[in-house]
Amino acid sequence: MPNRAKPTEKRSASGWGGGGSGGGPTGPTGPAGPTGPTGATGGTGPTGPTGATGTTGATGPTGATGPAFDSSFRLTGDVGPSASTTLADVTGASFAVSSGITYRVEMAVLFRASATTEGIGLALTYPASTYAAFDVTIPVAANGTAQGFQGQITASGGLALGTGVAAINTTYVAVIRGIIRPSTGGTLQLRYRTETGTSGANVTVKEGTCGTLTTIT
Repeated sequence: MPNRAKPTEKRSASGWGGGGSGGGPTGPTGPAGPTGPTGATGGTGPTGPTGATGTTGATGPTGATGPAFDSSFRLTGDVGPSASTTLADVTGASFAVSSGITYRVEMAVLFRASATTEGIGLALTYPASTYAAFDVTIPVAANGTAQGFQGQITASGGLALGTGVAAINTTYVAVIRGIIRPSTGGTLQLRYRTETGTSGANVTVKEGTCGTLTTIT
C-alpha cells in the first residue's frame, strides 16, 4: 500500500486549540495594606514678614474732674510771742476751702509759754458751713489724768483756752481735729492768744506747727 502522509498538528501561540485572544478577566483588588509609620517632622519654615501696623483708634472721652487736691502747711518760723488776750492770725496756718466739699482738718500746734500759769488760746475762723465741728486738746499740766484741756470749736471764732503749762519755755503740742463742709467758699484760719497776759506773760506758736486738709467728698 502506498504511504500516506500524516496530517500536521497546529498549535497556537497560547497553547493548544484554536487561536484565542488573551488570558482570563482581571481579579478583584486586594485589601489595602496597613498604614506606614509617620515620617519625621520637617524643619520650621522661615518667619513670614511683619504685617503692616494698624491705624490708631479714636481717643476716648476725657474723664470727669476729680475733687480738689489735699493741701498742707508747716510754719518755717515762730509766730509771736504775744502777751495779748486778743486773738490774732497764725500767719501761714490756713487753708482755702470750697463750697459743697467735705474736709477733714488736722493741726499740730507747737507752742511755748513764759509762765506756768499762762496757757494758750486757740481758735478757728471759717466761712458759713453746712456743718463744722473741731476737737481741741491743749496740754496744761504735767503728765497724768489732768494733763490736758479738752475743748470743742463749733462756730467760727470759737475759742479753746488752756490754763497753764507744766514748765516754762518748753515746747508742747496742742492738737486740733475736725470736719467741715462749707456752704460758701473761703479760708479756714488758725488763730491764737495768751490766756491772761498777766505781768507780761506771753505765748509763742513755734516753728514746725503743721496742718493737713483732706478732701473727703
